[in-house]
This record gives sequence, structure tokens and C-alpha cells, in this order.
Amino acid sequence: MEEGFPEVQNIDPEYRVRILQEYLDVVILRDIVERHQISNIVPLRYMIRHLLNAAAGLFSVNKFYHDLKSQGIRCGKNTLHEYLGYLSDAYLFFQVYVHTNSERIRMVNPRKIYAIDTGLIHACSRSIRSDWGHLLENFVFLELRRSMDIIEYYKTEKGREVDFIVTDFAGRKSLIQVCADMMETETRQRELRALSEAMRECGLDQATIVTLNQEENLQMETGQIRIMPASLWALGHDRTPTS
Repeated sequence: MEEGFPEVQNIDPEYRVRILQEYLDVVILRDIVERHQISNIVPLRYMIRHLLNAAAGLFSVNKFYHDLKSQGIRCGKNTLHEYLGYLSDAYLFFQVYVHTNSERIRMVNPRKIYAIDTGLIHACSRSIRSDWGHLLENFVFLELRRSMDIIEYYKTEKGREVDFIVTDFAGRKSLIQVCADMMETETRQRELRALSEAMRECGLDQATIVTLNQEENLQMETGQIRIMPASLWALGHDRTPTS
């Protein structure tokens, strides 16, 4: 899950971070601020940093608006929606909506945000330790984006979340959960429970969990769940939708 920019490959980490931060400034200033003639740059920069530090997480403009307000940063909700749209148009971030047939539910639910490059996440991280779970999920999204027509996240009737429900260009759907480490019993049960519920509700008898390095085939009441390392999954193994 290294950076996607070829210029920063195989160079000193300190310089790599600096170059990526400079790339980010170019995107902000040239592709967004100048193009859209933005005068209030502070909330835009704050939004970018926030999204990079919460990549693969749920994002609500309304909640973010109140966070800014509590810090004395003035910016209207409509403007924040515009900023998010600008960032998406610049291909810096991608928005993934909840799977639903209702447009109202789709718009009022938080969306998941993914960055164009995992290196940017690392370069702008506030933490000294990498969040491998979020980095892995962001990586999986970028791979799915190459081959799928529709990418959404799924929420079961009991409120449990599955990271991806994807539809290919033939209209076939599949479920994909991402979990860096499945060794802990509580984590394992949580991920399998959510995926099994989603399989039952969606009428699918196969699903995949992408991990860092674990591999296993499970036969559940709802069908088969294949646990596989990202290195194999990214080569194209078991990415064919099942219905």
C-alpha cells in the first residue's frame, strides 16, 4: 500500500512526505482555490486534513460544520457541501454512499470518504503509527474503482456495516469486508456477523473478507465466506460478483 505517485517511490521517507505535501498544496491552490475563486481557505484546508486523517471513515457535513463552529471557524453548510464537491471533482477524494433504493436515505446518511492515494494519508497523518485497517480499506476501494460500476457501503437491518457492496458492469453484486487482522475473537465475530447478515438480506451466497495476511475458507449458514490476503485479492482472485 505504497504511494501511487511514481516520483516519490524509493526515496527517503522524509523527502517523500514533503513532496506529497507539496502535491497537496498544488491541488488546493491551483485546482480548487484558483478555479473556484475561493476566498475562505481555512475551512477548506481543515476539511482536507480532516478527511485524510479519517480516510475510509464516515463523514457528515452537518457534524463537520458543528466541529468547525466549536473552534470558531465560520463557514456555511452549503459552502462545505460545495467544498466537498470541489475536492471530489479534483479527484482528491471519492464519496461512497450507503446502498439503498431511496434517494432521500442515500443523501441524509453519512458517506464514506476515500483518498486518491494512501501516501497522502500517511503524509498528513497526525498519528505516528499507521492505521493499517483504514489504509487497507482505502487500498481496496482504489482497486475496486478499476473494475466496478457501482461502489457503495451496506448497512444491515440491525445497523451493522459492511465496507463494500459492489456492482459490476453486468449488474452482478458482491459483498466485501475489509479487516486488517482477524485473529481477535471479538473482531472476527463482529466482521462475520455483519457479513452474514448482509448476505442473507441481499440474497448472496458468497462474500469476501480482505485482510493483510490471513487466508481461510468458511462455510456459514448463509454461504461461503472467503478470507484472503490483499496481495492475492489484488491479483484478481475471487473478485467476480456472484449474482
